[in-house]
Amino acid sequence: METKHIFISHDWAKNNLYEDLCNLLDNRNYFSWKDYSVPKGDPIDSNDDRIILESLIEQIKHASCVIVIASMDVAYSYWIEKEIKVSNYLHKPIIGIKPRGQERIPKIVSENAEIVGWNTESVVNAIREYTS
Repeated sequence: METKHIFISHDWAKNNLYEDLCNLLDNRNYFSWKDYSVPKGDPIDSNDDRIILESLIEQIKHASCVIVIASMDVAYSYWIEKEIKVSNYLHKPIIGIKPRGQERIPKIVSENAEIVGWNTESVVNAIREYTS
């Protein structure tokens, strides 16, 4: 079984969604993944935007795909926009996951990602499809 290398772009203010997605992937049988994200508990230790961007580029470069948790807060996130732009620059497939109960998707996500619902099989199938 091939391990999928995944960068999850997420809003730290909605860290519970990130943790829920990690649990969803961890608990899926016959699926192996490695997290290249920047978790809230282990941030990039710099106040210099250039250094932060270089660190993000390095992490995304090693990912097979990028997942964006497409909460409406994404539309106002400077760093998530940068992560999407870096992903496009590096030709990384982007999968947008629509949180349960949310009706709209931020434009930056809908224009740059394949959108799937928040459901184990939809997420895993998209990862497999876009990283094969």
